[in-house]
Amino acid sequence: IYKVPSTEAEALASNLMGMFKFDLGQDVIDFTGHALALYR
Repeated sequence: IYKVPSTEAEALASNLMGMFKFDLGQDVIDFTGHALALYR
């Protein structure tokens, strides 16, 4: 379970995704899918 970054600073400090990481691992794909599903 990962915390979804809620501010720009948290997003930049998170090690879940790099700025230029195009080869996404399964954990990043799962995290992004869950974040989008929970977004209101």
